[in-house]
Amino acid sequence: MRNNRKNEGHGILPTLADIAEKANVSKATVSIILNQRKSPIRISEATRERVIAAAKELNYVPNRLARAFSLNRAFAIGIITPSAVDLFDSAYSFGVMKGIVEMAQKKSYNLMIFNEEIITDPRLSDSYAHLISERHVDGVVIFTADYLDEKLAQKVRELKERKMEFVNIWRQAMNVEGPIVGTDNISGAKLAIDYLVSLGHRKIAIIARGLKSFSSRERLQGALKALKSHGIELPEEAILFNDIHPNIDQDLVKRILALQERPTALFVLDDPMAINVINILSANKIKVPNDMSVIGFGDVVLAEYSRPSLTTVREPLDRIGSQAAQLLIDKIEKKDLSDLSDKIYLKPELVMRNSCQAP
Repeated sequence: MRNNRKNEGHGILPTLADIAEKANVSKATVSIILNQRKSPIRISEATRERVIAAAKELNYVPNRLARAFSLNRAFAIGIITPSAVDLFDSAYSFGVMKGIVEMAQKKSYNLMIFNEEIITDPRLSDSYAHLISERHVDGVVIFTADYLDEKLAQKVRELKERKMEFVNIWRQAMNVEGPIVGTDNISGAKLAIDYLVSLGHRKIAIIARGLKSFSSRERLQGALKALKSHGIELPEEAILFNDIHPNIDQDLVKRILALQERPTALFVLDDPMAINVINILSANKIKVPNDMSVIGFGDVVLAEYSRPSLTTVREPLDRIGSQAAQLLIDKIEKKDLSDLSDKIYLKPELVMRNSCQAP
């Protein structure tokens, strides 16, 4: 019998042959099971479990390079983002990224990040184009901007032309059709309005991002539809917009407090903005929720630790990331997706904390 090498104190890693010998199967069977390849013959569940147990016992570490060559794949996913800084600085992008990383690790895929500067600047984009054209990544997850972005849209068109698999996060890039995994913003806004109305609020104001924001437009649409279903018509001056600058919140709060009919509740369509609004209200001697209730959207980490803690609509950020990665990998591996939609919008949930109460 061949001396079983293993790596018990000798630093020599086990091979497929070692696992095959231990599990009493062929090397080809081990390769099919560990590389999750389609088998021309039926492999029993008992055999599969025996091979996996043998691999674990021998501390087998797969050779990714050999696996990539044998399956003609890079086992790498590209991440395209408008801003590499925002990918980790934004609570929303970071939550989604966490889900992507976990799924990629589970499926043994590496990640490569391309920000918009790299893919659109002629001086830098050659490296991106080379990586895509030479198939150094098998597919791409796109963090689609929350506003019109023609440069990014053009890069997505190029992916389609090259028949590179891709999945959009949140929305498609302008009018470039493609698979999407995101949040059902309309039903999320309805959750917020229904909750405020259930507490007895009828005088409600809304603070939204600028109308250039896709997500803000969807949430505003959902909120107005929900208000209408409750027989509440919002005056135009009770809908205010912040074009993504925290200093503007000061002015918006002043305008709300100056309304002839001061609202008893605010629906702020973004958690960081909602937390800022609570702080501004406090500085103006308006107690939340005693004098005015505030509800947000997103459930970023800071929402739980604001004072008072923020009642909000939770986006399932990590599930958006993991489902996007799962969908992309299934497409790469040519899984049968005929029974699945390419447009997956996950339902948010209401998180009740301390920033809302009856008027």
